[in-house]
Amino acid sequence: MVHEGWAHHSYMGLLDIIGNPPLVLVSTAHSFSFLTLPFNNPENPSYVPVNFTGNTDKMTFWQRLTNTLIYLKYYWLFLKTMNEEDQVRQAHLEKKYIKRSIREIFEDGSRTSFLSCFDSRITNYVRPVQPKIVEVGPLHLIEPKPLDQKLQAWMNEAPAGVIYFSLGSNMKGTSMGDFRRRAFLKAFARLPQYRVLWKWESEDVMEGQPENVLLKKWMPQQDVLAHPKVKLFIMQGGLQSLQEAYHYGVKLLCIPMFGDQDLNCGRVGKIKTGIVLEFNDLNEEYIYRALKTVLEDPVYSQNMAYYSALSKDTPMSPKEKSVWWIEYVLRHKGVAHLHSGAADLSIVQYYLLDVIAFLAVVLISGVALVYLALRKIVQSMIRPNEGELRKKKVK
Repeated sequence: MVHEGWAHHSYMGLLDIIGNPPLVLVSTAHSFSFLTLPFNNPENPSYVPVNFTGNTDKMTFWQRLTNTLIYLKYYWLFLKTMNEEDQVRQAHLEKKYIKRSIREIFEDGSRTSFLSCFDSRITNYVRPVQPKIVEVGPLHLIEPKPLDQKLQAWMNEAPAGVIYFSLGSNMKGTSMGDFRRRAFLKAFARLPQYRVLWKWESEDVMEGQPENVLLKKWMPQQDVLAHPKVKLFIMQGGLQSLQEAYHYGVKLLCIPMFGDQDLNCGRVGKIKTGIVLEFNDLNEEYIYRALKTVLEDPVYSQNMAYYSALSKDTPMSPKEKSVWWIEYVLRHKGVAHLHSGAADLSIVQYYLLDVIAFLAVVLISGVALVYLALRKIVQSMIRPNEGELRKKKVK
């Protein structure tokens, strides 16, 4: 059974009904914590940033504290969701179809289940991953096609290159407000040597639109990024767009909006393949300085070239890797041999909290015993002296 990973809780109850086949979960995003929890994948919140936090793998004390609390929240929500799914099953399914609880199915299914993520070490931080969790990479990449002649000519004639501006399919350009829109237009006007290709909801000329800006309702993004004249990609930090930028070696200006975009953009800023802009701080000077820095500082070009080469250096394509692993699960009727004992441990056992508590009790008890013993010895030495002093006073 191949199922999208985000809503897999809802379908776990069907496994018993259809013969308990191996389950392959597919995530078009990162290997989020709530996806890897059934596998008890080791995610130490001291250096593994929880998704949606915007943290990197280098955190301050307060960031580590927040990261840990959010991770525990995910763990609680995971258990809560399983209990709620059980209630739904009991309310809508006949009793003969309810053989085990969702939690029991999870515990058994974790031995045969498999998780395939469209993630990679380029766009995410290095962390331990169990062999049952495979990062296949950007499965959506395709061979770029030629652009239409008019757009191709317009891009070819750009003196210094092209800046491509798209905030993805979920974020509309009109939602940024007039102030920020004008700030971008003024910043672009200060870079006349570059042409700006802007994905906008209307192709009508904007008020104050400079001559070097072209508006398009829709663009074949991969074909645009593959054009050698494209020097910079202004984007919102979506994973697929990020993977395309790395594949084609285009530097980045990231404006995270929601979801995992803070995490994605944080990675961009850390490895200096681009700069991260805060949406609420956008103004003409802020945007212009960021554009100038990324376009002119050779560090960003060198880093992007390095990571672009890494993203292409794989033994097989993401499609081939994904197909191979699904067929592998079919051939062996699951991946029970890849099951880790970590999946059978509670969170207390997994993080050795019981061992730490035991050692703490032993240590505290030992210190207390030593203290009491020393106190007894000191008291036994002082009391005879006190007796002798009393005798001297009596005399």
